[in-house]
Amino acid sequence: MSLYMVFCSNLFSDYQSTELITERSSSLSTFALGVSVGYFIADLGTILWFFPALGGYEYVIHHLFSLVAVAYAMLTGEDSFTHSWS
Repeated sequence: MSLYMVFCSNLFSDYQSTELITERSSSLSTFALGVSVGYFIADLGTILWFFPALGGYEYVIHHLFSLVAVAYAMLTGEDSFTHSWS
């Protein structure tokens, strides 16, 4: 979905908007972040359920930080900044 938004949509086009890239968002980018939040929650639950067989503390920390960052971007409307790093 990130590739679609970068190469096919007008979200990152300089001709469509004068606002900063970090302040641009769309309903599609917000939806993609919501799917990512769901993924991180489900994957974190699986890691914790089978801990430590599926990964140690570094996996838990990675998923927690990613979950917080993606949820923050989704709730503040800074969707595009997170997608450029995904």
